[in-house]
Amino acid sequence: MFRFKQFEIDDRNCGMKLGTDSVALGAWTEIPSDARTALDVGAGSGILSLMLAQRSARLAVTALEYDSGAGTDCRKNLEASPWASRLNLVEGDFRMHCPERPVDLIISNPPYFTGGPEAPLKERALARHEGGLNYFSLVEYSARWLSAEGTLSMILPAEKYDDALFRAEMARLKLRRLAWLEPSAGKAPIRVMMQFYRTDGHCAVESVAIRDNAGITPLFSKLTADFYL
Repeated sequence: MFRFKQFEIDDRNCGMKLGTDSVALGAWTEIPSDARTALDVGAGSGILSLMLAQRSARLAVTALEYDSGAGTDCRKNLEASPWASRLNLVEGDFRMHCPERPVDLIISNPPYFTGGPEAPLKERALARHEGGLNYFSLVEYSARWLSAEGTLSMILPAEKYDDALFRAEMARLKLRRLAWLEPSAGKAPIRVMMQFYRTDGHCAVESVAIRDNAGITPLFSKLTADFYL
């Protein structure tokens, strides 16, 4: 059980366990002031849904999860939270989910391992290897369902940046926020957080180091201050 300031996460049945990537994305993502609906695609334990619900009292979040084990954990975590009335879980292939109306925010930490041996556990393999959910299917889905002022936010391995940007541009989604996530100060980034909108404009770029010689960096501590104990 992982305890945050306002909620708890049980991920015992999830193929991919809770990690820094999702916490960083959930804290970094910009929530438009007029956003009312959000989709958490590939929700896993529900961490991103819970973070969004904590950050915005006006936001109703639907978590979409394919794996039944992860769905079990996600449902329990959402129902046990202070925002259960604004949270909902839908199990199944996210591509089959048709929202009643366009969505204001789509967020995801999609699977990213495309090569090498399969993970030893079936659930872990399902969570880690690109299948139905990957950054290009996520871009296609977002281009279909985002509202006019809607936004897509996701985190990927740094080396996927160019291809993800190309696919988003082809879908007429414009990169407006970008953050390189470094494991430690001065090291090459291992992740990139990207936020796209339908409308073009200035792209804010930053680098966020998780650690330095003294431990957790002040910048990362500030970013996640509302969540980590």
